[in-house]
Amino acid sequence: MRRILFFTRPLTPPWDEASKNLAFDLSQNLEGDFELEILTTKTFAEKITTENHLKEKYFAQVNPNSIFSSPRLNFWTKIKLLRRLFQRNINADIVHFLFTPRSLTSFLFRLRFKFSKSKTLLTMATFSSNQGNLTGNKKEQYKKLKKIFFFDQIITQSKYSEKKLRNFGFKNVQTIYPGIDLEKFSPQPQNQTTLKSLNLASTDEIILFAGEYLRLGEKVVDEIIEAFVLLNKSFRNQKLENKSLKLVLAIRIKSKKDKLKKQQLLTKIKKLSCAKQIIFLDFFNQMPELYNLSRVNIFPAHKMEGKFDIPYAVLEPMACAKPMIVSNLPVLTEFVKNEETGLVIDSGNVTALQKAIEQLLKDKALTEKLGQNARQYVEENFDIKSAVKKYAKVYNKL
Repeated sequence: MRRILFFTRPLTPPWDEASKNLAFDLSQNLEGDFELEILTTKTFAEKITTENHLKEKYFAQVNPNSIFSSPRLNFWTKIKLLRRLFQRNINADIVHFLFTPRSLTSFLFRLRFKFSKSKTLLTMATFSSNQGNLTGNKKEQYKKLKKIFFFDQIITQSKYSEKKLRNFGFKNVQTIYPGIDLEKFSPQPQNQTTLKSLNLASTDEIILFAGEYLRLGEKVVDEIIEAFVLLNKSFRNQKLENKSLKLVLAIRIKSKKDKLKKQQLLTKIKKLSCAKQIIFLDFFNQMPELYNLSRVNIFPAHKMEGKFDIPYAVLEPMACAKPMIVSNLPVLTEFVKNEETGLVIDSGNVTALQKAIEQLLKDKALTEKLGQNARQYVEENFDIKSAVKKYAKVYNKL
């Protein structure tokens, strides 16, 4: 039996972080002779223990370790994580890290595993050449990066990041696309209760942005609102019904800066004629229902630093057969193909965003075609069952 420790933020609801979502999906779907230790809270540990008794024997055994009192990653949860890692007997054949390490944390981890028999596996969110403060020739750069990415095996979330690492000289790297639950995220009729709760109607043309206030670019949400204003103006000029246009901004507040940004935006839109058509959602725990309300989903990011290469906020609506409009960042265009599974626009181009939204709202045949293609693409490349099997092969090889 292979014993695996998942080293990540607390594995407990809310399921709002890609790294812990992936770890939990692996723990619930992995088949074979594995014993998995997940780090969680007491309340969720009890729930997992109960559910484990109901699982078929061919699934991996899951042992919840309730070392946390809070689901949030703060100073004290980090201390508890380190304490678990630095126990004298780590009692794991493989330690699976699910985050993007920094210089200091990697230094501590290297010390811990220098004389350990445990193998180390990293699933990295994304790769940025800034992580190593790189100078010098490629050989010197590789040495600096190797101190951070010292792991026995590295899993990237995209071919884009894998290629960058290989260009620096890494050979122990492969791509496994993140998987999602294709039954949970699937095309469904609009939920009337959800519509009413958001003061929406079935006749509304809903444009959805599920993202962040600042981490995708400080001006991204401003540009989305500007594009929506232009869209309303265009519809009025063409004597088309514009009051049914609704913009839903599903954005969690993660920091004081996020809260301030939201307040600035609320102040900004007060004078707009379409202000009542813009809906802010701080949190919504039924994302499949929300995706299925929308006609168009957008993700016009300026940058992806600190984010998973392939954000679930793009994959999940695609699984619901919704066409995506994304910016032309290389990592996004790896899986959103222009006029195949969505539309690709220049990053920061407000007019292009407005025109792309308008194109999909007017051309229902194109919207349906791109949505069906998106669903098929996700089925072929991002099924959680397929991803889990690939991870099982990695575990068995280490």
